[in-house]
Amino acid sequence: MPNTVPGPHQLVSIPFEGISDCIILSLNEMKMLFEIVGLSGYTVVPYRQLPEIGVLMGMALLAQSTATSIIGKLPTRAGMVAKGALAYAFTYSIGEAIFAYVSYQQRVNGCFFRDSIREHYEEGVKIVNNIVNHKSETF
Repeated sequence: MPNTVPGPHQLVSIPFEGISDCIILSLNEMKMLFEIVGLSGYTVVPYRQLPEIGVLMGMALLAQSTATSIIGKLPTRAGMVAKGALAYAFTYSIGEAIFAYVSYQQRVNGCFFRDSIREHYEEGVKIVNNIVNHKSETF
């Protein structure tokens, strides 16, 4: 939220926002990875999931840098909605990619992520708008 309003405070808030976004999303996505692997009937052994972890970390860093540097600079409400929707779309796409790889040994590429992110971004906008509208009605 602090980075949606331009000002000198951004010198302090931008690094913290980037760190918190990457750590929180990456930990949740890592948890999702292990849950998908476990629910698919495999034993969860982190070193066996190194390819998935690599994809996850690469996509998480791409999502974080995209959201923070491009979308996070939109005006207050639009920035929050766009950033939340992008986080939703990237996380959903990462989950789909992990599931496809673990369950079907399907290799995923950039086109898979691009198409999946575009597909889920609109759904993310609706979800984040509902959350933002609900919170604004409460206050």
